[in-house]
Amino acid sequence: MREGELGMVAAELALMKSEQAVARGWGRLGGVAGALFGVGLVHCAFAGEEERSRTLPSLTLQVAEHAALGGEIGLNLGLACPPADTRCTPTVVSDSTFEQVTVDDPTVFEIAYEANASRVNLRAKREGVAKLQITVTAHDAEHHAYRDTFTRTLDARATDRVELDYRGTCDTPLLFGTGTSFEIKAKLSGRGAPLTGDPVPFPASSDVAKLDRAFIGILSFKAQGTAGAGKVQSTLDPMDAIDVEVFDSSQVTALAVSVQTTNRLGDLPLVASNSSFTLRPELTVGTRKPCDELLPIKVTTDTPTVCTPPQTRKSSGFAIKTGEPGLCTLRIELGSLRVTQSVEVRRNG
Repeated sequence: MREGELGMVAAELALMKSEQAVARGWGRLGGVAGALFGVGLVHCAFAGEEERSRTLPSLTLQVAEHAALGGEIGLNLGLACPPADTRCTPTVVSDSTFEQVTVDDPTVFEIAYEANASRVNLRAKREGVAKLQITVTAHDAEHHAYRDTFTRTLDARATDRVELDYRGTCDTPLLFGTGTSFEIKAKLSGRGAPLTGDPVPFPASSDVAKLDRAFIGILSFKAQGTAGAGKVQSTLDPMDAIDVEVFDSSQVTALAVSVQTTNRLGDLPLVASNSSFTLRPELTVGTRKPCDELLPIKVTTDTPTVCTPPQTRKSSGFAIKTGEPGLCTLRIELGSLRVTQSVEVRRNG
C-alpha cells in the first residue's frame, strides 16, 4: 500500500473513533437529553399539525344597500368563520388597505378616500343605482393576511320621511334648561326602504334649539338661551315632530340635591377622604322634572379643607373632591332657591 493510501485509512479510523466517543458521551448523559430532544420534536410536530388543521376566517364586507341622497355611507370590513366550524377562531381586522375601488356610474356615487386609503366612504350624489367593486387586503391581530374582491349593487334614494325619537327616557313635551345639549334619534326612509347616511342639509330642524351635528342618525341639538316652547320636526312632514320646552332659572320652583353614594352614616352620605363624589342637582319646574339642564347653579363650601367646590359642571352633576376627614358642608344656590347638603368624610380603612 502506498504512503498516500495509508494516510487516508488512518484518517478514517480517527474519525470513526471520534464519532464513537461522541456517542458514548451522549449515552453517559442518560435518557434525559434524548427524552427532551424527542419531546421537542413531538411538540413541534403537534404545533405544526394544529396550525395546518386550523381554519382561517373569511374576509367580509358590509355596506348599506340603500343610501340617503346627499349623505355618505361607509364600507365595513370583518372576518367571519364558516358556520359550525370549531376549527376556526373568531377574530377582527386589525388593519386594511383598499387597493382598488371603482363605481361604474360616478355620477350616482362619489368615492371619498380617508387617510392612507384605510377607509373609504361613498357619497350619494343623485338618485340611481350603481355597481361597486373593491379589492382589499387586511390583517388580523396574529398577522394573518387576507385579500379579496367584492362586488355590491348600491341604490341612492331621496329621503321622503324622517322619524324622530328622543335618545333617552323622558316624557313629552321634552323639557330642557336653556343652553342644554340633547340628542334626537332620526330614522330616514325613501320609497319605503330604510336609508343610511346623513344628508346635508339634514331634513330636520327646531324653533327652540340649534342643530349642531348629524352623525349616523343621531342629531345633536343645543337649546336656545331663552325660555320657550316649540318642536324638533322633520322638514319634509310637520307631523313627524317632537314637542320641546325650554325653561330658565326663573321657572324653577324647587331645588334639591343628591349625593351619588350607597354608603351612609346615620342620615348623612358617607364618602372616603382624598377621593371624590358626585353632587347631582334635582330641579322641579312646576310639577315636572327636566330631561336635562345646565343652569348656572352655584356650589360653595363652608369646609374647604374637607371638600373642594367644583371648577366645572357636567350634565350628570358636580364633581366634589374630598381632602381631610371631617364634615363637608356644601351650599347650593339657583336664583332665590338655596339648599345645604352635608356629607361625612372618613379616612379609608
